[in-house]
Amino acid sequence: MISLKLAAFPQRNLPGPGTCGVGDPACDLAIAWTLLTAEGRQAFRGRLPVGETAWARGRGWALWKTLAACAYTLGNDDQEAANARRILGEIFSEYTAGSTVPPHPCPAPTVY
Repeated sequence: MISLKLAAFPQRNLPGPGTCGVGDPACDLAIAWTLLTAEGRQAFRGRLPVGETAWARGRGWALWKTLAACAYTLGNDDQEAANARRILGEIFSEYTAGSTVPPHPCPAPTVY
Protein backbone atom coordinates (compact mmCIF):
# COMPACT_ATOMS: atom_id res chain seq x y z
CA MET A 1 0.00 0.00 0.00
CA ILE A 2 2.84 2.39 0.78
CA SER A 3 4.36 2.00 -2.67
CA LEU A 4 1.03 2.90 -4.27
CA LYS A 5 0.81 6.06 -2.18
CA LEU A 6 4.39 7.05 -3.00
CA ALA A 7 3.82 6.47 -6.70
CA ALA A 8 1.31 9.32 -6.66
CA PHE A 9 4.04 11.86 -5.91
CA PRO A 10 6.65 13.07 -8.39
CA GLN A 11 9.99 11.40 -7.71
CA ARG A 12 11.80 14.74 -7.41
CA ASN A 13 9.79 15.49 -4.28
CA LEU A 14 10.85 12.30 -2.53
CA PRO A 15 14.51 12.56 -1.58
CA GLY A 16 15.14 9.39 0.30
CA PRO A 17 16.47 5.89 0.14
CA GLY A 18 14.09 4.88 -2.66
CA THR A 19 16.69 5.46 -5.35
CA CYS A 20 19.87 4.72 -3.40
CA GLY A 21 20.39 1.41 -5.19
CA VAL A 22 19.91 2.69 -8.71
CA GLY A 23 22.89 1.60 -10.73
CA ASP A 24 24.19 -0.90 -8.17
CA PRO A 25 23.08 -4.42 -9.06
CA ALA A 26 24.32 -5.59 -5.66
CA CYS A 27 21.17 -4.17 -4.05
CA ASP A 28 19.28 -7.02 -5.75
CA LEU A 29 21.39 -9.52 -3.80
CA ALA A 30 19.85 -8.49 -0.45
CA ILE A 31 17.20 -11.17 -0.90
CA ALA A 32 19.91 -13.75 -0.28
CA TRP A 33 19.86 -12.80 3.40
CA THR A 34 16.28 -11.67 3.81
CA LEU A 35 14.62 -14.69 2.16
CA LEU A 36 17.09 -17.59 2.03
CA THR A 37 18.67 -19.92 4.56
CA ALA A 38 22.45 -20.19 4.72
CA GLU A 39 22.31 -23.28 2.50
CA GLY A 40 19.99 -21.58 0.03
CA ARG A 41 22.24 -18.52 0.01
CA GLN A 42 25.24 -20.68 -0.89
CA ALA A 43 23.35 -22.27 -3.78
CA PHE A 44 22.12 -18.85 -4.93
CA ARG A 45 25.60 -17.37 -4.90
CA GLY A 46 27.12 -20.37 -6.61
CA ARG A 47 24.89 -19.73 -9.61
CA LEU A 48 25.50 -16.00 -9.93
CA PRO A 49 28.29 -14.25 -11.80
CA VAL A 50 29.12 -11.88 -8.93
CA GLY A 51 32.48 -11.25 -7.34
CA GLU A 52 33.44 -10.89 -3.72
CA THR A 53 32.94 -7.11 -3.61
CA ALA A 54 29.44 -7.26 -5.14
CA TRP A 55 28.48 -10.01 -2.67
CA ALA A 56 29.77 -7.89 0.22
CA ARG A 57 27.79 -4.87 -1.05
CA GLY A 58 24.69 -7.05 -1.29
CA ARG A 59 25.22 -8.06 2.32
CA GLY A 60 25.55 -4.37 3.14
CA TRP A 61 22.23 -3.62 1.43
CA ALA A 62 20.63 -6.43 3.45
CA LEU A 63 22.14 -4.99 6.62
CA TRP A 64 20.82 -1.51 5.83
CA LYS A 65 17.33 -2.85 5.16
CA THR A 66 17.36 -5.04 8.27
CA LEU A 67 18.59 -2.26 10.55
CA ALA A 68 15.69 -0.13 9.33
CA ALA A 69 13.31 -2.99 10.15
CA CYS A 70 14.92 -3.38 13.58
CA ALA A 71 14.46 0.31 14.30
CA TYR A 72 10.82 0.10 13.19
CA THR A 73 10.12 -2.94 15.38
CA LEU A 74 12.17 -1.83 18.40
CA GLY A 75 10.43 -2.95 21.57
CA ASN A 76 8.08 -5.30 19.72
CA ASP A 77 8.05 -9.03 20.23
CA ASP A 78 6.10 -9.95 17.12
CA GLN A 79 6.95 -11.96 14.02
CA GLU A 80 8.36 -8.96 12.14
CA ALA A 81 10.79 -8.17 14.97
CA ALA A 82 11.82 -11.82 15.27
CA ASN A 83 12.41 -12.00 11.52
CA ALA A 84 14.58 -8.85 11.59
CA ARG A 85 16.67 -10.34 14.41
CA ARG A 86 16.99 -13.62 12.48
CA ILE A 87 18.21 -11.79 9.38
CA LEU A 88 20.75 -9.83 11.44
CA GLY A 89 22.03 -13.12 12.81
CA GLU A 90 22.40 -14.50 9.27
CA ILE A 91 24.29 -11.40 8.12
CA PHE A 92 26.63 -11.33 11.12
CA SER A 93 27.21 -15.08 10.97
CA GLU A 94 28.29 -14.97 7.35
CA TYR A 95 30.39 -11.85 7.84
CA THR A 96 32.33 -13.31 10.77
CA ALA A 97 32.83 -16.66 9.01
CA GLY A 98 33.96 -15.05 5.76
CA SER A 99 32.71 -16.19 2.39
CA THR A 100 31.72 -19.82 2.35
CA VAL A 101 31.17 -20.11 -1.40
CA PRO A 102 33.81 -19.14 -3.91
CA PRO A 103 32.53 -16.42 -6.21
CA HIS A 104 31.41 -17.36 -9.69
CA PRO A 105 34.28 -16.71 -12.10
CA CYS A 106 33.56 -13.40 -13.78
CA PRO A 107 34.82 -12.82 -17.28
CA ALA A 108 37.51 -10.22 -17.75
CA PRO A 109 36.09 -6.80 -18.61
CA THR A 110 36.01 -5.95 -22.27
CA VAL A 111 38.13 -2.95 -23.17
CA TYR A 112 36.80 -0.91 -26.07
